[in-house]
Amino acid sequence: MIGEVPKIIRRIADHRFFKSRIKFQTSRGQDKNAVSKLLLIEFLGKFTDTKLTQLNRFVDEGLKPENADIERAAGRVEDVLNMMSRVFLERDNLLSSQGPITLFYWVIRNVQRHRIRQVREFLVEFERIRRSNRELAKVNPQKTGSAILLYGSQNRSVDDQLSLERRYEFLMHNFASFLNRTRKVAAN
Repeated sequence: MIGEVPKIIRRIADHRFFKSRIKFQTSRGQDKNAVSKLLLIEFLGKFTDTKLTQLNRFVDEGLKPENADIERAAGRVEDVLNMMSRVFLERDNLLSSQGPITLFYWVIRNVQRHRIRQVREFLVEFERIRRSNRELAKVNPQKTGSAILLYGSQNRSVDDQLSLERRYEFLMHNFASFLNRTRKVAAN
């Protein structure tokens, strides 16, 4: 692809987050695909569908001279990736697939700076609960948390705007609960 957007995507895909934190393969450009999604939502300032059609349209829009804001969006993406590099570990199991990158990006982008370190602890606990809930659903579906199962079902449409919005809201609600629990424990 021609133009500035593909160059920017390649530059961001070279960021240390994509070089050392992700655990998924990048041999078929999965890192560049993830970067293009981040760049698109950052450029728009909100969630949108991040399917191939929208990504291609975004690259085409980047060819227009009036879209100089793409470089500004790229700078913001790099800033958030710097924070993500501090949150996630090398070859982090939480990043074993491309799917949650957009969602985790938006969470970290919008969390208060002094809460950034707690995001990983929350995500580890959240994923542990999701895993336990899936196992419980196999043996005793009546005892499972329906809200967390709904989150999992929304996870099947990782490129859908509504799915991204719902999962983000669910994560942020649960992150707030996590922070309240940890504050209470610290106070005792």
